[in-house]
Amino acid sequence: MKKTLQILTKITFAVFAFIGLSNSVKAQCLPGEVAVSFDVITDQWGYEAYWELAPTGAGCGAASVIFAGGNTNVGCLGGGAQAAAGTDPGAYPNSMTTTEGPFCLTIGNQYDIIMVDDWGDGSTQITSVAQNVNVTAAGANDVFTFTAIAPVAEDLAVLNSTGVEYTFTPQSQIPTGGYPLSAAVRNNGTGVVADAVLNVNVYLAPSTTPLQSFSSLPQAINAGATSTISAGSFTPTATGTYTFEYYPSSVTITDGNSSNDTIQLPVAVTDSVYARDNSNVTGTLGLGDGQGGELGQNYMVVNQDTLTAVDVFIGNQSDGMNNHPLSVAIYSTTAGTPNVIIATTDTITVDTTSNFMWRLPINGGNLILNSGEYAFVIFETDTNITVGTATDIFTTGKVWVRSTAITGGNWTNVETFGSAFARSLVIRPIFGSDMSTSIGELTTNNFKVYPNPTSSLLFIDELTIGSSISIVNTLGQVVYSLNSSNNNRLSINVANFERGAYIINITNNGLNNSSTFIKE
Repeated sequence: MKKTLQILTKITFAVFAFIGLSNSVKAQCLPGEVAVSFDVITDQWGYEAYWELAPTGAGCGAASVIFAGGNTNVGCLGGGAQAAAGTDPGAYPNSMTTTEGPFCLTIGNQYDIIMVDDWGDGSTQITSVAQNVNVTAAGANDVFTFTAIAPVAEDLAVLNSTGVEYTFTPQSQIPTGGYPLSAAVRNNGTGVVADAVLNVNVYLAPSTTPLQSFSSLPQAINAGATSTISAGSFTPTATGTYTFEYYPSSVTITDGNSSNDTIQLPVAVTDSVYARDNSNVTGTLGLGDGQGGELGQNYMVVNQDTLTAVDVFIGNQSDGMNNHPLSVAIYSTTAGTPNVIIATTDTITVDTTSNFMWRLPINGGNLILNSGEYAFVIFETDTNITVGTATDIFTTGKVWVRSTAITGGNWTNVETFGSAFARSLVIRPIFGSDMSTSIGELTTNNFKVYPNPTSSLLFIDELTIGSSISIVNTLGQVVYSLNSSNNNRLSINVANFERGAYIINITNNGLNNSSTFIKE
């Protein structure tokens, strides 16, 4: 039996603006026709897919169908039947790319890609960069229409930016060396481009004048080939919304198709919010098997910082989360895979509110995170949790699910279940600014901590007599405790503490107060 996650909101991809025809296909087409090939990209259940290429409106199984591919046992009528097997005739291999074609299509005519999925959850992807086609089946039966276009002799296209993982980044977490300014550039023309250059303009809103501009060294790209080109890096110096504008150029060709020349990537530099989503929630995701589990995604903490809360978007469109708990666990990772829980947020009870961003404070107070990669994971109980999803920016190997029923208790990346699941989750760490490596003397409502940072003695002044003191490291381990202070001044030898950040917790008469210090 196939095991799947539950996408509450199905997502149908539109045709993307990736224009041009690869000259690598050779078909004896008539004048007015164009040779077109398609890449069929399957998930781990490739045998569930069946598709046809037909003149628009012809319908599945029509006599005018140009091509039929995939599992013939599924055929036109097998959508959602859940009867397919890997040994069926014509079945595509799992998690593979199969090229079909070339087919001679009349330039200017419209054609349908008709897709049928045995299980009814889609995920098979069909692409033709040359024909603006990049579509993914979303359900049992889908139809996508495109218009055949003529090849262009000289055409450089920028496909997508690479290297930027986050849509919102706290200023304290800007990548070391800045944002990489790189993108995939494709030569859709019929000959070699000897001097392809990637250019990047950086804008800071609201200005429409570039803040800085960058260009790569020229490099050769063969006809039909794609190359990832770097134009350097950019380091923001202030919070705000930056837009990276990428476009290719060449002095030896005249680009015949300007519609695929430019892409823009907005990136927000914030004082606290970290996110992989672009605030455009396009669907929700949950386990939905009634047995519970975990879903989450990784964030890289570049510089030591204070985690104050985690924001989570919950759809709850059908009120299924009413009166159910919601919390987030923060995991350390090993080679990027969630490993050990080091902290959790407070647990709240969701009400009837739908499509809402919930803020969950860190349980027990702010958490100091050292440099490293952490996973922020929500718990699902017996109800589909419907965490929000977004298409940008998705990075493979960073979004996780774990469930006994679905993944056998193992951490598994969501893209394993197919391209329809390749989404970032709307789970956002919130960082504070109450910590510094040059704090000097830190004063709270009730006590002072100094010197900060320190390498040996730490002093706590203006304590209330009878206060209990504990010091906790970033793993949540208590490294020092005193049940009751009999003095309003305390000195603690921290010389043997590991270097890093620590939390001081002071309790008196049921009231809690905390502070941080740095051990050098």
